[in-house]
Amino acid sequence: DKLPMEKRIINNTLYVNSTFNPWTWTKEDIIQITKEINQFEPFYMDADPVYLAIYLFLYKKYDIQEPRYIPKIITLSYEYVNKNIRRYIEESYNTTVLNLYGTTEFGYAFIEDEQGKMKICPDLLDVKLEPVNKEQNVYNLIIDSLKNEYMPLINYKVGDMVIATKEEYENFREKGQISRMAGREKDYEKIRIPVTVIDDIFSNFENILIYQLQYISNDNIVIKYETKDEQKLSESDENRLKQDIENLKIGNVQMKHIQAISPERSGKFAIIKFWEE
Repeated sequence: DKLPMEKRIINNTLYVNSTFNPWTWTKEDIIQITKEINQFEPFYMDADPVYLAIYLFLYKKYDIQEPRYIPKIITLSYEYVNKNIRRYIEESYNTTVLNLYGTTEFGYAFIEDEQGKMKICPDLLDVKLEPVNKEQNVYNLIIDSLKNEYMPLINYKVGDMVIATKEEYENFREKGQISRMAGREKDYEKIRIPVTVIDDIFSNFENILIYQLQYISNDNIVIKYETKDEQKLSESDENRLKQDIENLKIGNVQMKHIQAISPERSGKFAIIKFWEE
């Protein structure tokens, strides 16, 4: 059972979700979450982008009449923020939405600035960029952090990648700025394409909310996707999306419209799943 609201307020932060899979939220769950946020009236809200998008989707699907409180600032963290989800959240709230990157080990490392770039949060933290593929502007993050005195990190290879232009890379020590996050290194090692390239393709199909490329063999991919209106893409759009992904030379594509992509055991939603996982 869910703890009472007052027991989920820690250091002036209200935690509204205690469910592993947000697709199991009932209408009563959505009403309760909405009422708690309304009562708490946060100036600032931090959320997993996929969980927040599913909350907004179910709020509309269940035709909730309870009005939603609008925070002044929303940050999206915990996992990769796809462009369609970002757009969906911005349209739903009509407030400032920023990307925020960090991990459990060292806390927050980058926050989006006014130009839409990711800017380093330098408090007790040093970040280096390790080239992965300079032609693609892809770099690994290497972290030194003294934020946790019981777990100092020296040359910690996070496993997450970023996109940085030549100028951003050359001036990183001075300006601490990159273009965007670029997904997991373990995914890149297998397909040699940063997630940003894939996401840019999906962003051309605005009705898609959540998607996943699932490898069923070395060369065959099933694209699972959910839409905002729960309708399958038109045949022409499916064919165009299929062709755009196949043009990346990462596998042969089958399309599959589904109602709910589930999170992984980590609680995050995988954009790419491989056959051995």
